Amino acid sequence: VAAAAAEAAVNVAVTGEQSIADARFDALPAVTDVGKRLFLSETAGNWTLTAPSTTGSYVQKVGIVTRGGTGAVKVAIQIGDGTLL
Repeated sequence: VAAAAAEAAVNVAVTGEQSIADARFDALPAVTDVGKRLFLSETAGNWTLTAPSTTGSYVQKVGIVTRGGTGAVKVAIQIGDGTLL
């Protein structure tokens, strides 16, 4: 739900729709990205449209883009099973 320091307590959304700050994406989802899956990024604290592919990385689906564009990104939270590569 918000940025946090390493090993600090955090609030985690597990359902619903969330507005996500532009700075939290590796590449900002566009209006044409509505319906695409989002994953946790290999960049700490970020989200990405591209699933991580580096050996040793963890692939974690976190939601679907419901609205794209600068200052307007919304995500339907859908936590999926994670996979270690």
